[in-house]
Amino acid sequence: MKFKSVRNGQVAELVSENDKQVIIKLESGEEKTLSHATLKRWWKPMEEELVEEQPQSEEVAEEAIQEEATETVEEPAEEKEETPAEQEEPANEEPASEEPKQEETKSEKKTKTEKASKQKRETISGDHPLKAFIEQLAAERGTEVFKATVPSFRSLKVDGKMYMAFTFNKKGVTLWMRSKAVEELTDYKKMNHMFDARVHFGEDNKSNKEKITKLLDASLEFQKNK
Repeated sequence: MKFKSVRNGQVAELVSENDKQVIIKLESGEEKTLSHATLKRWWKPMEEELVEEQPQSEEVAEEAIQEEATETVEEPAEEKEETPAEQEEPANEEPASEEPKQEETKSEKKTKTEKASKQKRETISGDHPLKAFIEQLAAERGTEVFKATVPSFRSLKVDGKMYMAFTFNKKGVTLWMRSKAVEELTDYKKMNHMFDARVHFGEDNKSNKEKITKLLDASLEFQKNK
């Protein structure tokens, strides 16, 4: 059975499930463990694609960004070092009494992957200098910086309406904006919710600050003119 994410359009296949959780496999080959509630809320069975999707509300968009912030570590992809395949030793060189090594089970591999992912998130979690810069920009323009339950997420609001959001960690910040507001100002990663333009900044420098300022002002102006 296949599912499609209502947040970013990713397609995944059901691998297994039990009373507590489900395991899905993304097209990239990555496996994710989700609760039944998360699957029901954010993943739609492919056979339901015939039903026309309703426009996403601001509240749902904000929740979707927060949910994704807990799962995604936004940083440049690291190149994996390729190691030569291990050479098989001739059978006659192994002691006759030695038993063959047992292959690592899927469950053990999955557990190791989850632990490594959690350790990586914990290692890079924290503030980035650009976080304070963005909050200062919002304050200077008389707009609200809303702190959600997700520690690494902030939404920026004017008159109670969100005009932009951002997530952050020690490696950088990621802006979430409406593509219609910023499409002429920057390249962006296209997402599948109301704030569908995602842009990452890793360096605290003058160029990035100038670009963030332009994107924030454009997003604020777009919201005011709605």
